[in-house]
Amino acid sequence: TISVSCARFIFIHNIGRCGSTLRHKALNQSEKVISLSEPDVLGQIRYLRAMDGSRDTHLIPLIQSSLPWLFKNTNYGESKVGIIKLRHQCIDDIDVFWRAFPDAQHLFLYRSAEGWVRSMYELGLRWNSPIEIELTEVQSMLEKCQNRSVSLNDFGLKNLPQKISLAEHYTIHWLM
Repeated sequence: TISVSCARFIFIHNIGRCGSTLRHKALNQSEKVISLSEPDVLGQIRYLRAMDGSRDTHLIPLIQSSLPWLFKNTNYGESKVGIIKLRHQCIDDIDVFWRAFPDAQHLFLYRSAEGWVRSMYELGLRWNSPIEIELTEVQSMLEKCQNRSVSLNDFGLKNLPQKISLAEHYTIHWLM
């Protein structure tokens, strides 16, 4: 077995575009902290989860066994705090990370809707995203991101037009 070389752990959950990478870099400047940003093995949990949660009991040991490997050669001693900044896609997986490490601290970082949508909109323009998007395509993208079926009606979005703007698309993402 590989022992975990940190005294305690903090998971940073975020919605993306909220300053979490800057926080990770700042935290890593401390001699008492080792901060890892978006380790791929934990980011893949999102895609291994079943929509109904039926695989969660198998994923929890996987998550638990990943941390010793991630911090294997850190040699920072028991006084160190291990921080893991997760990818924003993992936001829906807070529950499974909490069940895997209930004694860890779990921080949630977010950004106001207006600032987040503006940031995503500007990013979308750089990616040449269409200015208008078919609502069926938005629904499909949301379900893929959420790894579950999504009803816009559940969010009070019953009477949307067949095409919505890029800003409206990102606003719906922020809500979810």
